[in-house]
Amino acid sequence: MTKRAPLCVNEAMRPTAGIVAVLLLLAGCQSEPLSAVQYVEYKDDAPSLMVWVTGCNPNAPVDVEESSTKVRLTVTAAEREDGCSDSIVVDLPSPVGDRVVIDSETGKEITRVVSINE
Repeated sequence: MTKRAPLCVNEAMRPTAGIVAVLLLLAGCQSEPLSAVQYVEYKDDAPSLMVWVTGCNPNAPVDVEESSTKVRLTVTAAEREDGCSDSIVVDLPSPVGDRVVIDSETGKEITRVVSINE
């Protein structure tokens, strides 16, 4: 086993090392935003969908962009709280049908839960 010499930081480098450590910590805090969307619930022929979000905010604004193949949702949630979930009903000009529902935060398809009332 090879012994390594201890890493020494001389006095001149200490302030720089401290600044670098703080910058690394701050960079870690600016990770990609978490999506507020948990899943969506809708009937293929209904012109609305229910968006389930993380947080206690039933009035969170939901922006919708529609195309012939996608329904893109952007949810602006003021607070995301663990253990809390709320639903927001979103009215659409036309039913979702066979279009894919996308979360604009992640760019991924949102999980669809089929309603037991369907």
